[in-house]
Amino acid sequence: SPIVSGLESIVLPWTSPLELASGDAESVPLAFSTPLSAAVEGKSAMLDPQSAREALTQGKRGEYLLAATLDGPFESLFAAGGEKAPSGRTAIPSSPAGARIFVVGSSHWIADRTLSTFPQNAALFENALDLFAMGDALIGIRAKSDTLRPIAPLTDGARSILKFANILAGPLLVVATGALVFFFKRRRRKRAVAAYR
Repeated sequence: SPIVSGLESIVLPWTSPLELASGDAESVPLAFSTPLSAAVEGKSAMLDPQSAREALTQGKRGEYLLAATLDGPFESLFAAGGEKAPSGRTAIPSSPAGARIFVVGSSHWIADRTLSTFPQNAALFENALDLFAMGDALIGIRAKSDTLRPIAPLTDGARSILKFANILAGPLLVVATGALVFFFKRRRRKRAVAAYR
């Protein structure tokens, strides 16, 4: 899939495995866990290090589906009779044929704290946005990876000099521009006075 092309790895912390139901929607698996992964069942799973270690050693090991895209149409929960539509609202029976859903088993993968440690997750998010915004045909045009070009580290003295230079540069530029305008107007006035004497 274009969403994961060019990505070597992604990190999905505390992710629940996905189970895709069969239906009219076409599913495309995007990411799987490693074969050494273990799933812990139940909402009462303890996440402290000691309990997690015990649960993971006893958990069911295997590759688990962690991310996928689904291509519609999708039947509405309200239209299927599973739920009642809110009062005064009409239920839409299904989505348009070209509807698409991108599903990941966790929201932690795109959190700021995770992105600061694992920036490759941002590339997955950008690829998903490109796919939904531009479609399959244009997603490959965008650069596969972003290149970071940070400013070289500066000493405290150099940082102070740059700070004060930035503060003073604007006002000095305005004063210099005003002085040039004043000089040229004065020169033009002297020429005009000299020409009419």
